[in-house]
Amino acid sequence: MAAHIDPFHPTGLPGAPSFDLTGRSAVVTGGCGPIGRAICHGLAHFGASVMVVDHPSQDVKRVVEELEAAGHRSVGHTLDLLDTAATARVIDVALDAFGSLEILVNNAGINLKSDLAASTIEAWNEMWTVNVTSAFVLARAAADAQGSRGGSLSIVNTSSIAGSSALGRGNIGFSATKAALNELTRELAVEWGPRGIRVNAIQPCQVEVPGFARMAESDDGRETIARMVGGIPLGRFAKPEEMVGAVIFLASDASSMVTGTVIPIDGGNLALNAGGTVPR
Repeated sequence: MAAHIDPFHPTGLPGAPSFDLTGRSAVVTGGCGPIGRAICHGLAHFGASVMVVDHPSQDVKRVVEELEAAGHRSVGHTLDLLDTAATARVIDVALDAFGSLEILVNNAGINLKSDLAASTIEAWNEMWTVNVTSAFVLARAAADAQGSRGGSLSIVNTSSIAGSSALGRGNIGFSATKAALNELTRELAVEWGPRGIRVNAIQPCQVEVPGFARMAESDDGRETIARMVGGIPLGRFAKPEEMVGAVIFLASDASSMVTGTVIPIDGGNLALNAGGTVPR
């Protein structure tokens, strides 16, 4: 039987989904990069207190000051995700700062591109530690905290289209880690579903970052860019801020029945068969 819709309710739907994050706290790794910074600002805009986490080489203070200048509550924390023991302590730092933790965004990631013949075990292990192990360690620590303190917890992982379809161009290590992150997302969602912990991921396509401007300075680079854009039905790269809407959705009560999903934010990239043609 269809649910009754109240035509006099402001939305026509009692109990309409809320994207409000007021009173919630979030940890965002890789918070200084283009995507991470946009996510930090998005979460704060919708009411969350935000801990910006990034490598000591990054200007965490600058992002925190941006958030504070906009009237948001924020703290920063520097961390090398290769230090697994230090990574596990991040959740305690967030709890000390905010008193609770309802949102974890595992956004940090590295791509040490290399031709397969020239790739090293050291680079391979580094990508797995940063891209997969850190997400697992932080998710487990956040889940442990939720178990002892109660309350809601939504975990959002930043994956990539490379986790579902091979890119070539020296991306083998990165692609393998993102495929693993997709499956980690599903396994944790199933494992922790009975506890009310939701785990999801987003899959960006190529995102417009300064590196592409440098690539466009050469003929080979321009050819590569054209080939990448040619595989995106919307005909352009994504912008960092276009990742924010899905993260807010997954972090909020608007997605209260959503877990174990991997959402492409890719302009139709994964929908296009390699032999397909996009009308231009």
